[in-house]
Amino acid sequence: MKKALVCLVVALVAVPSAAHAQSWTNLLPQYNQQPRVNLGDVYKPLTPNDILGAYQQAEQIKALRMQNEITRRQLQEMDEKRQAEATKPPEPSATPFPPPDAATLMFRARMAKAAETDPEILKIAADNTLPVSLPMALVIKDSEHPAQIIRYLDSDRAEASRIAHLDAVPAVHAMEAIEASLNTQKQK
Repeated sequence: MKKALVCLVVALVAVPSAAHAQSWTNLLPQYNQQPRVNLGDVYKPLTPNDILGAYQQAEQIKALRMQNEITRRQLQEMDEKRQAEATKPPEPSATPFPPPDAATLMFRARMAKAAETDPEILKIAADNTLPVSLPMALVIKDSEHPAQIIRYLDSDRAEASRIAHLDAVPAVHAMEAIEASLNTQKQK
């Protein structure tokens, strides 16, 4: 029996006829006729719903990848913009101090002129221990003889401290009184 079977197999393989070739193709699975899905060891034919689901899933993955790429580019542009702003020097108009006004320029000129005859006046004016409030400073700045007022306040620090603790209007009146008395002494 073994010999007969071997002969039959050899005969079929050795001399295939058209009828035999046709019968062999009918026995093989028809993979090319219908697409199949591999579910482990089992192959099942694809249905239109399987194809549609796979297409929709692929489109969702594609959309997510595109969104991730857009987000990555936006973050990269934001980082580049931050780095560019960090290395950019500040604009000239963004300086912390505005240019001096006319009264300040006049005060500086008067103090420079007074410093020519009395160089110590600049040290006295820069002394942080001299009690001067904002209203007092404004009166000194607007005065025609700021160096004399500063010298007087340095010589009478108790009076300077008393005026510095006054409210704005009384302080201005006291400073104007000092300026008037210094002007009358100068005229005599």
